[in-house]
Amino acid sequence: MGIVFGNKADVPFKIGTKNELIAESIARIILTIPGERPGNLTFGSNVRAFLFENDLLEVKSLIELELLAVLEVQEPRVTLTKIVLTEVSDDLRSMVLALEFVIKNEPGQPKLLFIPLVA
Repeated sequence: MGIVFGNKADVPFKIGTKNELIAESIARIILTIPGERPGNLTFGSNVRAFLFENDLLEVKSLIELELLAVLEVQEPRVTLTKIVLTEVSDDLRSMVLALEFVIKNEPGQPKLLFIPLVA
C-alpha cells in the first residue's frame, strides 16, 4: 500500500507502486460524479447513477459501456479485459464492481480491482 504525504494546507500526494497508483486512479474516476470536481467538470463517470435502474441486465450493459468510454479517455494507460458486476442487495442499490485490466506496454498478468458501489 502506498504512503500519503501532505498536510491540510496543501494537496496530499501518494507514493506507491505503479499498479497501486493506476488502480487508485481507476477507482477515483469511477467513484467521482462528473461536475463534482471544481476546475475539472468532465472528470469522473456516471456509474453510480445507474444503480437506480431496475433491470439488472440493462444496468450491467450501461455500466460496461460507461466504463469503456470513460477509462479510454481518462485513464489511457489501461485496457479493461473483464468487467463483473455482482449484486450485494436485492434492490440493486449495492453492488461490487470487479475489474480486470492490463497496463498498456507492460508485460505481466492482468490486475484485479474490486470497487464497492452503493447508491
